[in-house]
Amino acid sequence: MRPWFKTLFLNSKTWRFNPGNPDVKNNLLSDSGSPPKGLMPAYATSVIFIKNLMLDFGDSKGFQSWQQQQSANSQGGGANFSFGPFSIGSSASSEVKGSSSSAGGYSWTDQGLSVPGMQVVGYRCHVLPKSPNPSPDIKEWG
Repeated sequence: MRPWFKTLFLNSKTWRFNPGNPDVKNNLLSDSGSPPKGLMPAYATSVIFIKNLMLDFGDSKGFQSWQQQQSANSQGGGANFSFGPFSIGSSASSEVKGSSSSAGGYSWTDQGLSVPGMQVVGYRCHVLPKSPNPSPDIKEWG
């Protein structure tokens, strides 16, 4: 909930950037392209969380090799890595197998990976049409 964020003006035909301002000249919030470009082509409407992630890879030899590589990389300090939409890591750890620090981390199991707590895995966004898109009928701006 963002009661301060009123989106009606974004689609209104009654506003524009000051054309005399060099910081915004030729800039749009959104150009309505595909993909859209601009200062703010979309805004988040929802966030998607996951809690207590458990990835089970079974008896995969490829996973075991990858796990050993990640564990070796984490022994010198904090290790961070991404696996699909998941960002996994710890800030500092000297324990073997990537055990977590108090800042949040992960632990390896024989067949997978466990990440306690919550993390963001995605956003749902509203893509703006062309904005600003002032009405050509407005001849004088006050």
